Amino acid sequence: MVGAIAFARRTWRDKGGTARSAAGTVEQRPLRRDAEVNLSRILLAARDVFAEHGYEASMEEIALRADVGVGTLYRRFRTRPIFSTPW
Repeated sequence: MVGAIAFARRTWRDKGGTARSAAGTVEQRPLRRDAEVNLSRILLAARDVFAEHGYEASMEEIALRADVGVGTLYRRFRTRPIFSTPW
């Protein structure tokens, strides 16, 4: 029985950084300081790039403007529709 209790307390993180327990509950961990800064830079860059080039602007242009890698951008925003939500 002890093994079952220990298993129920284990958590793992998916690619989005969300902690998931064996029981299926979801816990969102706070962002690291550098991740907060990158997120802020991405959102500001996306706003500016979309204002200048329209919604057809490339994700690469947003990453370049935010001074982050394209992988960082896609890790946080896998698809473009997330940017269509007003902030």
